[in-house]
Amino acid sequence: IATYVDDVVYENNPEAQWIIDTVQKELIFGKMEELQFRFCGIEVKQDPTTFTITVTCKQTTEKIDPASISMERGMELQEDCVEEEQEEIMSMTGSLMWICRCCRPGIAYRVSKLQTASRHPTVADLVDANKVVKYVREDPERGLTFKRGLSWPSKPGETLQICIVPV
Repeated sequence: IATYVDDVVYENNPEAQWIIDTVQKELIFGKMEELQFRFCGIEVKQDPTTFTITVTCKQTTEKIDPASISMERGMELQEDCVEEEQEEIMSMTGSLMWICRCCRPGIAYRVSKLQTASRHPTVADLVDANKVVKYVREDPERGLTFKRGLSWPSKPGETLQICIVPV
């Protein structure tokens, strides 16, 4: 069971359903969704045949707007951003951080650079932020896929190595 404010997501085996039933007697659940749902800005889909789970941030990705930069301003790469531009880069960076943390680890380096620059951003940083936004919006359904068959460590000292590679 995981909760966030007024959202609840859970997974259980049929023999443990009584636990959820007990919780539901105390907390009234709203809409119940299976196999495909949103939780905290993350879209989750499970294939009922293969049990593969896909996690994306499609709606959040599609909501990010790039900053509007005039042609002349775009040539002033070393200039500091004005207040309005600083707000735009901070907004874009915050949204990109969420997407990166939830389902797009492949943009982590670029987002980290934007975070570093966001204290005293230049027009070049704003241009870079727009490039990252353009990149993620090109494929808003890109995310993480978890396939069945992965053996999790069950004994002390056993480890699991996972490599996340953007596809």
